[in-house]
Amino acid sequence: MIRRLRETANDERGMSLIELVIAVALIAVVGAGMAAMLMGIWNGQSTATAVTEATTRGSTAANMLERAVRGAVAIHSDGTTLRVRTAYADERRCQGFSDADGVLRFAQGSGALPAVSSWPVFYGGPTETVFALSGTSVDYTLDFRGSAKETGAAVVLEGTVSARVTALEPGGAPCW
Repeated sequence: MIRRLRETANDERGMSLIELVIAVALIAVVGAGMAAMLMGIWNGQSTATAVTEATTRGSTAANMLERAVRGAVAIHSDGTTLRVRTAYADERRCQGFSDADGVLRFAQGSGALPAVSSWPVFYGGPTETVFALSGTSVDYTLDFRGSAKETGAAVVLEGTVSARVTALEPGGAPCW
């Protein structure tokens, strides 16, 4: 038995330094590949989340805008701000949508709306919104970027909506 222990102690069947270095290098290469794969998955998830958020906000804003214009009796636009006076069931309401300062703002009330800068922020990410008024129709482009801008994704919603009335009332009192 002692002879066996001495033979085992003198046995040189372990790993040499070069074998150990090669093994560590292979493990490092495999680890780097897995890390790169996980980073790609993480970035893809971030992009998907940002696009989903922008799409949800954009479709909500487009629905609100279209509903307001369809019920409009008076409309005013300067390109970045759209003010609409609506009439639903004998209730007159003033609604406003604005991107004058790079964020989408929305306000509504029964009387004149305050200055755009005091309207609540509907979407705080960078937006580029354009409103074009033509008769009783409004062409709109809502470009929602938000956190999607950092990932290179953007959600752009475009459309045309018309008021149900055949002629808009002149002026917009008491809304503007």
